[in-house]
Amino acid sequence: MSLYKSCYMIILFASLAWLPYSIAAQEAISKEFLSGMLTKEIENYHNKFNIVHHRGEWKRTTTKDKKNLVYGTSYETDFQPGMFRTIVNTDYKDHSVKGGSGVNSQYSFRILHSSNGWYVKDFDFLQKEDEAKNDLIRKNYKEMETSIKSLPYDLTLFETDGTIEKIVQDKNFEILKSESVLENAKNYRKIFFKFQEKKSEGIVSNSTGSITFDPDLAWVIKYGEIDSLDSLGEKLHITVIFEYEIKKDVPLLKSRKDHLVIFDPKSKEDEIMDLNYNYSTKLLDKPLPESEFTLSHFGLPEPIGANFPKPPTPPYIWLLRIAGGLAILSCCFYLANKIVNRKKKNTSI
Repeated sequence: MSLYKSCYMIILFASLAWLPYSIAAQEAISKEFLSGMLTKEIENYHNKFNIVHHRGEWKRTTTKDKKNLVYGTSYETDFQPGMFRTIVNTDYKDHSVKGGSGVNSQYSFRILHSSNGWYVKDFDFLQKEDEAKNDLIRKNYKEMETSIKSLPYDLTLFETDGTIEKIVQDKNFEILKSESVLENAKNYRKIFFKFQEKKSEGIVSNSTGSITFDPDLAWVIKYGEIDSLDSLGEKLHITVIFEYEIKKDVPLLKSRKDHLVIFDPKSKEDEIMDLNYNYSTKLLDKPLPESEFTLSHFGLPEPIGANFPKPPTPPYIWLLRIAGGLAILSCCFYLANKIVNRKKKNTSI
């Protein structure tokens, strides 16, 4: 057999051997299928988060130092149907802020922490006769709860809602190709896409990249790699890695690592930023008592009627009030005495 025929046969056998793999790897996936699958899986996923205790923290490191740049935040949240409570600690470059908020069957509140302890910033009773008002209050807290539920599907670098199913549903999102990826004897689905997004203030951003899903774990996001260029000339390259732990057959996000390289067209420099998130989530078997979602849980007095109970008046306030009353009374006696004396003087004349 000639060398030419030998080479031809080797190439032929190699092609035949690779063909099944190439067919299996290139698995077409339509935008409609992915959108429908994500919507269904996310709805099922959210339904499993009825009673939850959640802790989260994130840290940011960057090559570019800015005033008041947030370097880290930690928070602790409990929620169940109709009730919500969260505490947030935010660490800035030169100060920190600790705050909280909650809603129960009777009222909603926002609180802040100072050197003297917690104090109430905003408070509102839920009114039985005003269901529209109640729905609006609960909607605000529902949004915070939903953001926690959506963490495994979150891509907030996009402003289009930030959750992957909303991004896929956008008319400007296009799947270029898809394929199966084998990693540690496990199959993932990887899509390559392009996306034109209209951001705030009329800025248009064009993005391309890939997103890898785990079909066996409710189609949560495993990896992401994205390049974008906006109409102002800002370039962004980001890689995202998600890690999960399984509890009660539910994939709970354990950590997320974002690595960003941002090119600023004004300074002509790159900013390199790393965001590290860590989470701990417990799916509780039974509801927490309502007292866990009230102001008294934070050592604050409970509201009575439409007002908070007034604190006891300090003794010095009472002394000032008595002194002020005596001064006013003395002034009245003085004026009355002068009027009487004037009348007597006029009568004698």
